[in-house]
Amino acid sequence: MNLPYHNRLLMFFLFIFSVSAWPCKVAHADSTYPPLNIYDTSYPNACSLSKQLELWKAISGKVKDEALARRALHALLCGPRTGPERVFLASLFPQKLREKIEGTGQEPSSEIILRSDELIDRTAAAGEAWGASVTVTHDRIELSYHPDEVCVSGFTLSYRGAKWVIDEIGSACD
Repeated sequence: MNLPYHNRLLMFFLFIFSVSAWPCKVAHADSTYPPLNIYDTSYPNACSLSKQLELWKAISGKVKDEALARRALHALLCGPRTGPERVFLASLFPQKLREKIEGTGQEPSSEIILRSDELIDRTAAAGEAWGASVTVTHDRIELSYHPDEVCVSGFTLSYRGAKWVIDEIGSACD
């Protein structure tokens, strides 16, 4: 293709501009989810691209049905609590599960609770999760994160009946 010089020059500059914008797009994706600063520590948002990649790497090759595990983690940490995502979130909750709660100056409590819309809303972080970390075995994923400056929340996903379900949720607050 033999384009006039000014068209080739324009295409060259457009190419250079688009390539140079790639790092900005990645940085912008992380800036959409700002970190949480607690005292002198900065915790990345669990929905930032870098943290999502870190979480996915942590489970990579270590769990059954990895694609479904990734989808479950993303839905619980970052997904909206409405529409089709809501249906998927509800499918992660069995009829009964264990909830553990701790607070400063209180005895830890543990009880079996029933699935409800309120429980799903309370458990799904919808982007309000920072400093997420996972512990993984082949059929269990334990995840913890900060929902705010004073609490740590988490859940345990177990692989049962060819799907991932939440066995346990918990929180501890100052």
